Amino acid sequence: MCCLTGVALSLTSCAVIDDDLDDCEVDFQASYRLHLVSNEQHELNRVLGDSLSGIANDLREHLKDVFSDYGRDFGLTGFYAMPDYAFTLPGQSPLPTEMNAVERSFEISMPVHDYMHLATVNLRGNGPVALAQEQSYRDCSLTLSSAATAAAPDTVSSQKTGLFSGRLQLTGVKYGPMNYHMDLYMVNSAAALVLDPRTAKYTSVSVFTKGFADSYTVSDSTYHFDHPTVTRAERVSLNNTNWLAFCGVSMPSPESDATRLMTLADAPFFTYEDCGKDLWQYESFVTMQDGKVTHTILTVRHPLRAGQLKIIKGFIDDQGVVRVYDANVGTTVDLDWKPGTTFEPEL
Repeated sequence: MCCLTGVALSLTSCAVIDDDLDDCEVDFQASYRLHLVSNEQHELNRVLGDSLSGIANDLREHLKDVFSDYGRDFGLTGFYAMPDYAFTLPGQSPLPTEMNAVERSFEISMPVHDYMHLATVNLRGNGPVALAQEQSYRDCSLTLSSAATAAAPDTVSSQKTGLFSGRLQLTGVKYGPMNYHMDLYMVNSAAALVLDPRTAKYTSVSVFTKGFADSYTVSDSTYHFDHPTVTRAERVSLNNTNWLAFCGVSMPSPESDATRLMTLADAPFFTYEDCGKDLWQYESFVTMQDGKVTHTILTVRHPLRAGQLKIIKGFIDDQGVVRVYDANVGTTVDLDWKPGTTFEPEL
């Protein structure tokens, strides 16, 4: 009888002895879902429409791993025990690293504490973005990796995946099972330039997008612009046309006081109104047959937010200048650009 009583007490000690709570575990029944809020289809229809539906399909295919609510991997599942926000690992089984779904549930056993919880999805295969300072709740961020800027310090490659992040406060944690659900929202954005070359006699065209955030703090969804990035836009493979299309995937642009959203939007929201401030740019370099390089800067005065796509349509004139149909986009041209203080095109 004494032996049986001792076994029973040992099995229930986590629930009845306060001093032993730190040695016990909560079994989180965790559910994660990617919540894609995007204007992608609206923008494709608005700018390209039926007349350029083939280009729209090719651009959609190019961005299929960006504007997608399919999660492949957990780049981070961080638990930070309150009140000190100490990075905490599970007591037994490791944290999950694979999602492979739009929504996925896991059982995660953690020491009994109240937590702040962070999660990110689709870091693997993104390219330039990496997780930094994972063990600090306040400093944990998605940022450009050192490898991304080593080869060309002034530019970074276009991102390959749509990144998602979420945060959640878990309080009242007790020994035993506990359910929670986390929605994860998109972190990055995309900008495309679609051009009719007409009769321009060029040998190459390079496009960059400029002025976007270089890091993102996961705990408060804040973007930072300490070193605004210049992204090398990728040439989009187009079928059955001589048109050109370039697309750069990066973090969002700055906001202005007139356009700033105070809360997270749950529906596609894109403002095309002039906010009174230059926020970001496309830069094109067209090398002509005579060897001269025409540099065109297209300046956009409305924000590009997370989950959003911006497309500008235009043409290349006979001098190599990129002309666009959007009257709200400012244009600056250098007809004989020379390498200097700015970055060089890929010729």
